[in-house]
Parts: sequence; structure tokens; C-alpha cells
Amino acid sequence: MNAFDARARHNGFIWIGEFRAGEHGAYKPVMENGEIKPFRNAREAREGAHAALIAYMNGNYTSERAKAEHRWEAGKLFRAGKRPVEVVKA
Repeated sequence: MNAFDARARHNGFIWIGEFRAGEHGAYKPVMENGEIKPFRNAREAREGAHAALIAYMNGNYTSERAKAEHRWEAGKLFRAGKRPVEVVKA
């Protein structure tokens, strides 16, 4: 059920933009300076959530394949129980 999504939600006082990345099950609110960013209407909230999702994906998102490749490379350089292999740049 983990999918990429962005939505607008009204909490009774303000509109809140929320997004969900692929590796998270719960929605995260759009934050600004450590606080939930209020929006004037649903459209602005949804657009803000889309922008936050894109920013999250560009900065923080790493696929499972990329994570596995990093673990594989780290396993070649730092073998368990042995000295790390020194990498020399030519």
C-alpha cells in the first residue's frame, strides 16, 4: 500500500498539504521552519504537497536497488572480521 501521493486536508482551521513517499506508510505534513505550513485553500495545499514530495524525492529518496548496490560495494571494501581494503586513486 506504500505509494507516492500528495493531498490536501482541512483540519477545521487551516488547509494542510500532506505527502507520502514510497517507503513511508503515513502522510507527512508540509513543514516550514519546523512548523506545519498553513495554506489558504485546497489547491494551494495540494500544490505545496506536490512540491514537497518532489523536493523529498530529489534530496532524500534512494531506491532499494541503490541501497543494495551500496551495501555490496561496502562489503567488498570492508569485509566482516578483516581489515578494510585500502582504496588508492590513480
